[in-house]
Parts: sequence; C-alpha cells; structure tokens
Amino acid sequence: MALNVLFLLPIFRQTLWKMLLKGDSVWSDAVLLFTGYAMANALIFRGVDTQNASSLTLSAFRTANRALYVDPKQKSKRLWIVNTHLTAAAQSRYDVEQQQIEQIESILEWMEEAISSQPADGMVICSDFNAIPGSKAYALMMDKGFCSISWP
Repeated sequence: MALNVLFLLPIFRQTLWKMLLKGDSVWSDAVLLFTGYAMANALIFRGVDTQNASSLTLSAFRTANRALYVDPKQKSKRLWIVNTHLTAAAQSRYDVEQQQIEQIESILEWMEEAISSQPADGMVICSDFNAIPGSKAYALMMDKGFCSISWP
C-alpha cells in the first residue's frame, strides 16, 4: 500500500517508473510485486473474429498474448497471432540472452499446445525481441522455422 501511495506523488512516480522500465534493478522486481503493476503487452483486433485469446506470464515480469484470427469470409482460414516483448536488460545475476531464450522457449511450447488443439494455417509472432541477427535468441527463432521481415 505504501508503494501505491508513492505512485501518486509525481516526483516518486517518475523515479519509480524509470527504475521499472530500465529493468535492471532488484528494486524494480520488488516494486512491481508490491504494487501489483505488471509490464504487459496488448494484442488488439478491429472488426475481426478471434478465438482463444489468452496471456502467458514469462520471467522478468514479461507477458505474451495470443489470439486465433478467424477469417470472417472463410472460417476455415485461421492464423495464430502472438505479441510479446522480451527482456532487454538484466542484472549480473541473470544472463540476458539466456533469459530471452527461456522466454522464447516458453512461448513456443505454449503455442505448440495451442496449435495441437486449434490448428491454423500459420503463426505470426510480433515482438520486440531485443536481439540482433547473430544472437542466440535470433538464431533460435530461425532454427524453429521462423523468418524475420526486419532483417534479410
């Protein structure tokens, strides 16, 4: 409750949000835990039919959201869409790249379960992977059959 009050005071709110968004502090974990604030992503559709929308909690207060897009004209055409934002920074007690790989593996396992119960024509993962070509996280996605539209 005390931390919630701090969020109401502008000077503290600015400092706390900077600390939370930087994401490399033990204190950021504590603040998120005690205030109930979670770093979340949004997956928003307009004028389409979606099914099985759900969220997955990842490590480092990250989340992934998914929904099954169903073509309104041809119900048999389906596309899984996932949105996430992977870890960008971590303390020395964590290896950022390893944390990203664990997050990707969790998402892929989650999506395999979804695809087995609700097959689709394809899957799109939209994300800020905080990874560059040549990184282990990027290579993992390529090895799993994904292609990037951001990099050749």
